[in-house]
Amino acid sequence: MNIIYILLLLFLLLIIKKTNIYSKKKYAKRIITFKEKLMSKDHFNKKIFERFSNELISDPMNNIKINNWDDNDKLLEKANIHKTRLMKHGKSKLNNIIYYKNNQNKIYTISEEGEKIYI
Repeated sequence: MNIIYILLLLFLLLIIKKTNIYSKKKYAKRIITFKEKLMSKDHFNKKIFERFSNELISDPMNNIKINNWDDNDKLLEKANIHKTRLMKHGKSKLNNIIYYKNNQNKIYTISEEGEKIYI
């Protein structure tokens, strides 16, 4: 009877050891995947684009130029940056035109004569 308990105990220890090795391999694989993703060119380009976007958002007088050849993703990103600057700073420069937002959340530009032109 004692031999059965000893064999059962050894069998359980063997199972526990096997599962720990498996989980360590899986953990190591996750670390390798994370490192590869972190060091990839896509990740690097994404970080540069985020820095560029944050720089544009922080200064409303930096011009955002919308071109005819911009694809939909770029247009959407530029529009979101423009809206964010209007909400945060109350003004934003887009295609060399400065847009302002007043207290009633109406957007306008100022003409050469100094008059407000609401959009």
